[in-house]
Amino acid sequence: MKTHRTNPTRRHFISPFAALVKAPLNGCLSVALFSGAILLLCAARSRAASDIHFGPTATEASVSNPDGTWINMWGGAWKGTTFDATNPPPSGDTAGSPYVQGDWTGDTSPSGMDSYNMISPGTWWGNVVFDGTAYASIELDIKYDTNSTMTPTSAAQLSIGLDTGYHPVSVTNISFDIASSALANGAWHHLSIPIPAATVGIGSSDGVSFYRWNPPGTSGTMSFWMANVVLVARAGNPVTYSFTIAGYPTSFNCEAYLFLVPNPAAVEEAPDWNETNCAQVVVQGSASRATMRFRYKINEDHQQAMAFSGTPKVGGGTGTTLATSTTFAIQKLIVPEVPGGFQR
Repeated sequence: MKTHRTNPTRRHFISPFAALVKAPLNGCLSVALFSGAILLLCAARSRAASDIHFGPTATEASVSNPDGTWINMWGGAWKGTTFDATNPPPSGDTAGSPYVQGDWTGDTSPSGMDSYNMISPGTWWGNVVFDGTAYASIELDIKYDTNSTMTPTSAAQLSIGLDTGYHPVSVTNISFDIASSALANGAWHHLSIPIPAATVGIGSSDGVSFYRWNPPGTSGTMSFWMANVVLVARAGNPVTYSFTIAGYPTSFNCEAYLFLVPNPAAVEEAPDWNETNCAQVVVQGSASRATMRFRYKINEDHQQAMAFSGTPKVGGGTGTTLATSTTFAIQKLIVPEVPGGFQR
């Protein structure tokens, strides 16, 4: 499968620390004072989507694959979808491309003629369902067949979007009009089609759709090759965790802690030891210097070996005082993903 829905090596960012205490959107925040140390416990749980790659890819030579099935949903104008090994795109992980054929026969019935097709990221329509709002764009390569005979040429258009259960939601419309569109020149073109976050009705989607309807009397063929179809996920937004220290003693005998724990119930004094997964920020300061150290541990219940076995990430500088308040900023602290994770 190349839907890439999970990626165990994916990493997430916790950044930056600012001057105010802010609770994450989907977590918990508690503050307690122990011997001059401020303790914050935070957990944030939602995770970003991953890109979906639609087959055929690699050595696949079919329009029906585990990672991509090309399906005609309805429409009398559809004449076939086949894999064409003689027309691979100029780049990408594929040895050919699906060839989609349409033929409008000049039917004069009031409803006109149409062709509705979709690509499922699984082996059948509805096999995989996803939240379309989690994706930023549809990427694809397309090549118009210049042997098409659509009349008038302005009728050669294609609506591209997402299938939402036997129903297309369009996000763009492209033209193959040979009189005005560069896409009609018979060469491969790459399209990057933005998906507006506010698009209505795509919360439960199951594939990429492409559709064309033409009014009564339209006649001629409209065919094209398509390849390298990818749904690109929106980037996850970093979460800000922060706290303010006021009147901090100018002594290294005092410390302030920020603990990030993927367990909302872990409101305790020592999550760095008791919890299985924990990220830890330690702040120390004097009259002339402030230092912040970052450590973490993964899969170590009632242990700290991982957190203290390496060199901590250190931030801070001279000339900084904690006598009143201090703001620290740590950019792009990388924490490996854990179940329930440190990510939003």
